[in-house]
Amino acid sequence: MPPFPLSNRGRASQFSAQVEVDQPPESPAPLFRRPARAFPRPEPDHDTTALAHLGIGGAEGDVATLEAAIHPAACIRLPLRVFQGPGGLMADALGDLAALHEPRFYAEDSIQTETFSKELCHEAAEAQSGLHSDTGHFVVVRGSLIGRHESHGWLGAPQGQEVRLRGMADLWCAQGQVRDAWILRDTAGALAQAGTVTPQQWARARIRAAGGPELCDQPLSPDTDLEGPYTGRGNSSPHADDLVERLRGLMDGDFLTLGRDRSHPCTHVLPGNRQCIGSAAAQAFWAGLRSALPSAAFRVEHRSASVEVGQAPRAAVRWSLYGRHDGAGRFGPATGVYLHVMGMTHVEFGPTGIRRDWTLIDDCAIWTQILLATGDI
Repeated sequence: MPPFPLSNRGRASQFSAQVEVDQPPESPAPLFRRPARAFPRPEPDHDTTALAHLGIGGAEGDVATLEAAIHPAACIRLPLRVFQGPGGLMADALGDLAALHEPRFYAEDSIQTETFSKELCHEAAEAQSGLHSDTGHFVVVRGSLIGRHESHGWLGAPQGQEVRLRGMADLWCAQGQVRDAWILRDTAGALAQAGTVTPQQWARARIRAAGGPELCDQPLSPDTDLEGPYTGRGNSSPHADDLVERLRGLMDGDFLTLGRDRSHPCTHVLPGNRQCIGSAAAQAFWAGLRSALPSAAFRVEHRSASVEVGQAPRAAVRWSLYGRHDGAGRFGPATGVYLHVMGMTHVEFGPTGIRRDWTLIDDCAIWTQILLATGDI
C-alpha cells in the first residue's frame, strides 16, 4: 500500500510511477463545488461591502458574500489573529451560523470618508492590482449579530440563551472590495450571555484545541501586524479631535471627563456586553484597563467624523495600548508580559457634548496573549 493516499486522478498511474516517501501526490480536487449563480451578484456599494464581514453575509445564509467583498490579498487584523484574504472571515461566519439559530444582523452606524493617494503605501498598493491609481474610501462600521445559542460551537455547549455579538471595524475599500481591515468582536460579551466560560477559560481552551502555543494563531501585535496599502490616520475635525482629547484624558487618569455632560447623562456600551447610563461603570472599565497597563503607551491609530443633515454628529477613533502588564486590574495580577490592546470608540454628540459612547476591546485576545507569554496552558 502506498505511503500516502492517492486521489482518483492518480490511481491510473500508481503502478507506472513509484511514489516517493517524501513526495506526497498532488491533492485531490475539491469534492464540493459551488454551482454558478443563475443571476450575477450586483456590484456592492461601500456600505454593503463594509458591513459584510460583521455578519450580514452569514445572517443571510450566504457566506460567499465575503468572497466577493474581501480582496484575496486584503490585510485582515483581528485581535486574535492576522491573515490575508476572506478565508478567515468566512470561517468565522460559518462558526456564527453553526452556533446561533436564525441569526439576524443589525447595522447600527457607518461613517465614510474619501481617502487620498498620499495615504497609500505605493509598494503595498501596487501589489494589490495597481491601487496607487485608486484613492478609495475609508469606512467605519458598527453592528450586532443576534441569535439563539442552540448548537455546539465556539460559544460552547448550547444553553438556549439569546446572544448579541457586537462588532466594530475600520476598513479601507477600493475597486468595490475591502483591502485593509481592523475588526473587533465582543467575544467576551457573547460568552457572558451564553453563560458558558470566562474569557480566560475560553482562551486557554482555544490554545489547547489548536495543539498548543506553537500551533495556535498568534494574536495581533507590532510583531505580527501586516503592512497594508492604507497608511492614513484619518482627518482632523472638531468632533474627532474632541473624542481624541477625551480618550487621552481617560488614559491620563482624568475620569472627570466622563461626567462632562452632566445635563444629559451619557449612555455607555462597554466590552463584556455592559451597558449603563452615567459614568460609574464606564469609570470602572477605564480604570481597570489602565491600572492593568499603567506604563503602556497610548496611541491614536485613526480618527473619523461625520456631520450630516438630519443626524447627530458622530465620531470614531481606533486606538491602541502597548506595554507591560505591570499592574493589577482588568486582567488579574500583574504578569510583566507585553500586551497589545486594539480598541475602538464610537460616539454620538448631543447639544451639550457626547451623549452616547460605544467602546470595544477583545478581552479574549488579551487573555490569549497573557497565557501564551506565561505558558499557563
